Amino acid sequence: MNKLYFDGKITDSISDFDIFNRGFKYNDSFFETIHVTNGKVFNVKNHLIRIVEAVNILKFDFKYTSQQLVQIFNDLISVNNLKHGVLRLYLYRNSEGQYLPNNNDTSLIINTNHLSCSFKINSPKKLCTYKSEFKSNSLLSNIKANSIISVLSSIYASEMNFDSAILFNNNNKIIETSNSNIFFVVNHKIITPPVKDGCIDGTMRRLLISLFDIEERSISSSILSKVDEVFVSNSISGVISIKKIDHIEYHNFSYCNKIQKKIINLSLDF
Repeated sequence: MNKLYFDGKITDSISDFDIFNRGFKYNDSFFETIHVTNGKVFNVKNHLIRIVEAVNILKFDFKYTSQQLVQIFNDLISVNNLKHGVLRLYLYRNSEGQYLPNNNDTSLIINTNHLSCSFKINSPKKLCTYKSEFKSNSLLSNIKANSIISVLSSIYASEMNFDSAILFNNNNKIIETSNSNIFFVVNHKIITPPVKDGCIDGTMRRLLISLFDIEERSISSSILSKVDEVFVSNSISGVISIKKIDHIEYHNFSYCNKIQKKIINLSLDF
């Protein structure tokens, strides 16, 4: 079993973990999923940015600097001999009280998982649209603080024999999928929903926008029959082509493959 980090130390297990903490009782928490390739954290800058954003939005008192976090990441990678894998960070408000906490102190847990390989050209996936629940256009939607709509939409997609589902905001605009940001190619132009519409402020999304000419704009479902290509992005897989949305099929994967090759090359440079 891999060693993990809990509130100041690397340990084999957590003996004094309070199962009735505010993360469980009130969902007063957030998480972060970070890709490790060749024994190093990939895209760490954008992960640190989102951690700081989440801490500020949730009004947490957070005692770690970015440099301290990176050192903890590296120590966990070393002690667990993690060549390719995932760091999973959980931060919750560690305080008594009910909805109103007595203070804003936090507890930090980080665990690791091994992956068989780093980034690769992924097999195309199928998406369905999901409109049983809608995400709000708020700052909370930009961080990984409440994933219940992602959970419910993933269950729905599985029941309908799809890999994931497209999510919409309260204005009926496309924002993301159950587990990824989404991109469309229209007339050789890549577009993606803006974070103001309620999508996750994805770390891989940030990286792609810094590397490629990508336009952020609100997107309606009417675009689905007009686009040349669709792909999604997340921190673990990079980018993944989409071959079908509901009954609409797509056969062009060239932009996605080009972008993924760039990500692969960046990971090899580590």
